[in-house]
Order: sequence, then C-alpha cells, then structure tokens
Amino acid sequence: EEYARMAEQKRFESIDKLKALLAKGVPDETKAEMMLRLADLYFEQGRSLYLKEMAAFDRMYEACFNQEGCNPDGIKADNSGSRAWQEKSIKLYQTILQSYPRYARADQATYFLGAAYKDIGDEANAVENFKQLVKLYPESQYIPDAYVLIGEYYFEIEGNAFGALKAYQKAASFTNSPKYSYATYKLAWCQYNVGEYQAAIETMKKVVDYSMSAAQSQSTIQLQDESLKDFVRFFADADQMDEAIEYFTKLGRADLIRSTLKKLAAMFYEQGKFERSIEMYRRLIIDQPT
Repeated sequence: EEYARMAEQKRFESIDKLKALLAKGVPDETKAEMMLRLADLYFEQGRSLYLKEMAAFDRMYEACFNQEGCNPDGIKADNSGSRAWQEKSIKLYQTILQSYPRYARADQATYFLGAAYKDIGDEANAVENFKQLVKLYPESQYIPDAYVLIGEYYFEIEGNAFGALKAYQKAASFTNSPKYSYATYKLAWCQYNVGEYQAAIETMKKVVDYSMSAAQSQSTIQLQDESLKDFVRFFADADQMDEAIEYFTKLGRADLIRSTLKKLAAMFYEQGKFERSIEMYRRLIIDQPT
C-alpha cells in the first residue's frame, strides 16, 4: 500500500511537470513525445484506481453475505474515478494520432488507445484500434498483444470461434513473445470449438512442452495444469483413449493417469459412449483392485 501511494504521488508530480512544460510550448516532435508520456500516466492512474475500486467492490460483496437482507446481485462496482482518467487518456491518444500521424511511436499510442477503450468497456472501439495497429504497424512490438486481444474479442464478445482462431494463429506465430503460450492455449480451444480435435490436441501439446521447458513461474505452472486438465476433454471428444494414456505416461505424470482415466470414463458416460466408459472403469479396477 505504501509503495502504491508513493507511485501515485510520483505520477501526479510527473503529470504536473509535463502539463507545465507543454503549456510553455515545445517543438512538435518533443511535444508528441511529452503528450504520449502524459497520456500513459493518465492510463496508469486509471489502471491503479480501477484496482482500488474493484478491491472495494470485493469487500462490499463479501460483507453482503453476512448482512441480513443484503442482495449481493444488487452491488455494483463504482468505476467512475478510473473511467474519468481513462477518458482523459483516450482524448490525448486521439489528439496525438490526429496531429502527429508520422510520429515514431504512433503504434504505441494506437495500442494504448485500444487498451483504454477496453478498460472503460468500449470493446468495439478497442478492437478497431487493435485492428488498425496490425494493419498500419506490422513491425510494432505490440502486434502479438494486439492479436491476442482481437482473438479475445471474437471469442468472448462475438462468439466467433473462426475469427478468434485466425487471430490466435497470428499471435502464436510470435514464438518469442511473452504472450506466446497463452495465445497457443487459446488457439487450441478455438480449434476444439470448431471441431478440429486432432489439431487442438497437437496445439495443446505445444503449450505443455513450452510450460515444462520455461522458467517455472506461477503463471507457467498454472497454464500447465490448465492445459493438462483440458487435454482430457480433447482426447475424450477425439475418442483417443489409448493415446491419452500413452501421452500422460510419456510425460512421466503417473499421478495424472488415474485422474485422467476417471474423467475420461465419466465423460464417455455423459456422451453416451458406454462401451468406452466401461473399458475405462475396468482399467481403473484392474489397476487398483482393492
């Protein structure tokens, strides 16, 4: 909390300093750079406030369960403070792009303009800016992130698995990007949703391989666990029982084999594949007869 307070104080100091310098008048290239920094500070302040607002909302929501007559569904987060800062950043990013279209960091302004729109819930304008970024600035460092966000828009907002699949394919082509594993994971799910089960399995194997070879951070461990869980559904719908067991055996994850067999047996039963389900349960019984 103290670190966050000090960071906010520094942000406000930088905002005041930049506004004072801009008021004096500076050359165009310098002005564009200073305006971008100011817009970024507005954006950062908006994000910081948003986290505080949502933390306050979580506390109210949890407390509601201990209050007689309180309806948790009626509790809404107050994001007016963060929204005001993001709207200021949006106006400034727009001014930069309109006034300095040849500015060397216009790609950054375009990306963060989209991100600010996303933060205030304007998904349509957000995705338009991400599309503009990949069209106008193909060499930008923000391209992988933009494709991931385009994919999320198609997948979560429009329910368009084919559109999302294309975007995630693009994002996953940037193998050195920090978003590579996440984009590949989402690509596998898109392939699954359009019925390309074998492609989904092969893509998810890449996610597991990557997560096992990468530094074991909390995010890579979580991604690996999620991928291995999802594999059960992929193998079940592809009707690849033996392949699933072989795969988990090769991974050296004996702990996963029994839980996978249980899940496969249950899934086969739910899908009406009773012979497959019986075979799974028989394997479980033979493996541990007592």
